[in-house]
Amino acid sequence: MGDANERPFRAGRFPITELQLDVLVTLVADLCQKYRIPVTRRTVLSHAEVQTTLGIRQNGKWDISWLPGMDAPGDPVAVGDKLRARILAAMGQPAIEAAAFTPVLRRGSKGEAVRHLQERLTGQGHALGKVDSDFGERTDAAVRIFQKLEQLKPDGIVGPQTWAALNKGQ
Repeated sequence: MGDANERPFRAGRFPITELQLDVLVTLVADLCQKYRIPVTRRTVLSHAEVQTTLGIRQNGKWDISWLPGMDAPGDPVAVGDKLRARILAAMGQPAIEAAAFTPVLRRGSKGEAVRHLQERLTGQGHALGKVDSDFGERTDAAVRIFQKLEQLKPDGIVGPQTWAALNKGQ
């Protein structure tokens, strides 16, 4: 994606194409089959997912969080899930539910996992203000409302059950 810009988004002069994606998917599927690599969020992921999923700091790595047909970069893990589904299909396997993304978060938590949580909540219509990677009062309130709506204990702690509800249908 030569000459691309994340914010404000510009795909650049050389955006990734469907043909390139098809080649990527085929290559990764072949490598996963050859080396018996399971296709999960922890084993097959893009640069954009590394910090959120594995906790390894990545400076400015937003590739691949945009695919052809998207207006702007999306949630890196959701985009990764789309790629993993295509890889599984190329392997002749049904798409499986993505491995749980379950870091435990609560008021006072900070970082990329909180940003991911805030993007999930915002994407599901929960107004929490600015996505700022800081689990403060507004994020806490949005989590509690979400938990109530999902008939979970509204404790403001984002653990495996809350993540499962947030990731439902992804």
